Order: sequence, then C-alpha cells, then structure tokens
Amino acid sequence: METIQAYVESVFHHLPKTENVLQTKENITKHMMHKYKELKNQGYSENEAVAKVIAEFGNIDKQLQELGVSLVEETSTPSISLEQVKSYITVKKKTSILISIGVILCILGATFVCLFNGLAEDKVLTVLTDSDGDSMLSYLSLFVLVACAVALFIYSGSLTKEYQFIEHGIRLDSPTKQYLMTEQKQHQNRHTVLTIIGVVLCILSPISIFITEPIFTDHSSLPVVPFLLIISIAVFLFVFSGCQNAPYETLLKNANKTRQQRRVERIYGMVNSVILMIATVIFLIVGFYYDHWESAGIIYAVAGILCGISSTIIWGVSKVND
Repeated sequence: METIQAYVESVFHHLPKTENVLQTKENITKHMMHKYKELKNQGYSENEAVAKVIAEFGNIDKQLQELGVSLVEETSTPSISLEQVKSYITVKKKTSILISIGVILCILGATFVCLFNGLAEDKVLTVLTDSDGDSMLSYLSLFVLVACAVALFIYSGSLTKEYQFIEHGIRLDSPTKQYLMTEQKQHQNRHTVLTIIGVVLCILSPISIFITEPIFTDHSSLPVVPFLLIISIAVFLFVFSGCQNAPYETLLKNANKTRQQRRVERIYGMVNSVILMIATVIFLIVGFYYDHWESAGIIYAVAGILCGISSTIIWGVSKVND
C-alpha cells in the first residue's frame, strides 16, 4: 500500500495544489487502494497486487490531461525511457563496486601506515626504516593506495558522465515508475541487512583494540590495525549497499525534484566534502607530525558521525522551511 501511495505522490508532486488536482488525486488513490484490497483478497501477493494496480491505473497522466490539469514543468525536463533507466542502473551498480573499493583502499592506506610503523617500532621490520624508527614502506603504501583510490573515483565518475542530466530533473512514464519502485523494494531488504551488519561492526570494532593492546609494547600502533580492518569492512558495506540502492532513489527522486531539493543536496554535498577534507588533513597532521598513527584512524569514524549529523540538520531545516 505504501508503494501505491508513493506512486500517486510521485505523479502529483509537481502539479499545482488546486482543488481540482487534489480531488483527482484523492479519487485515484481511493480507487487504487480499493483495487489493491480486492486483489489481496483474491490471493495475490503484495508485489503482484501492487504491480497489477499500477498497470491498470498506469495512464494517470492521460487522465489528468483529460481533466484539463496542466502538467507543470513537463516541457522543461527531459524524459527517460525504460531502456535508459536499466542502462543507468547497470552503470551505477558497476561504479558502486569501484567506489567501494576506492574507499577501502583509502582506509587500508592508513592501516598499512600503522602496520609498518608498528613492526618497525617492535624491530620486526628493519627494511627501509629511517633514523626515527619509522618505516618508509608505510608512507609508500599510503600514497600508492590513495592514488589508486583516486584513479578509481575518477574512472567511476567518467562512466556516469552521460547521465548527469538526471541530477537536474527528469520525467518518467508510469510503467517505468512502477518498475523502479518494484525493483527498489526487492533491493531494500538486502540494503537494510548490510547496513545493520556495518553498524554492528562499527560498535564492536573498539573491542579489538582492548584485546590486542596487551599483546604489544606500549605506544605501539599495531593494536589499531585490526580496528581499522573492521572499520574498513563496515565502511565497505555502507558504501556498497548505499550505492547499490542509490540509482533507484535517484531516479524516483529526481523525477519530482524541486529546485529547493536540488539546492539542499548541493549544500549537503559541499558540507560533507569539507568535513572529509578536514578529517584527512587532521589525519595526516596527527600521523606525520605527532606520530600518533594509532589514534589517527579514529578521525574518520568521527567524520562519518559528523556527516550523518550534518545530513540530519540540513534536511531537517529544509523540511521546516518547506
């Protein structure tokens, strides 16, 4: 039922809130809900019932035109076919893997810094060690992995370049909207499971430090290695599940996106970029200048929390203003 309501909302979202439009919306919603309940009583599953209802009422746009309702902004936004939608989703799923690997490489760069420096401090690793006892391998691995990550980010961005117009608003016909909502619902359970696993790993990750710290010498950075490895797995799950689910949300959201929503998203993106850049600068300062690599890794965990807080505040304020 929520899918049907979301479908109707997506059709009427960009229309003027006149009495005629609101009455039409209410009537269509009632008829669709009534038909949905009939199909459920006949033994159809939820997905089957929703698909049949939307297919039967899939010509809402035509009904609105017959009632003389103007489809605002229809001529100003490009339409996108079902074939283009499927192509876009395929590309985004490919880039989700590339981006997830890139994020993992960045965290592994910090992990190898702690690993090689810890081994050098414990005299286990003596190759390419400077006078201060730091291993040159740590810095080499950091820069190589970050460089590979940046290359993956740039390449993934180039793959989606032809679909940039989607961010500025699109029009979807009724069958395409129904397809997207059905596919999104099927992917939602996996997205939820991966997110839960990632959250649990983040909560449990500090335990690894308490377990391994007594094994190594004082001030060793080695106890941070398992902590960062667990965090990297959690972040991978967050990024991968989010990116896999993103194309459905992007297409459905941009089909009705207002200018205000696009502005809020740009602000959100800029704020998060600033937070991550500051976190990276602090990470490098704490690691290189103060030589506290064992503590530097926690900075990214804090940055992730700040990104979540900024998202809540920005979207909360935008809804209040609306």
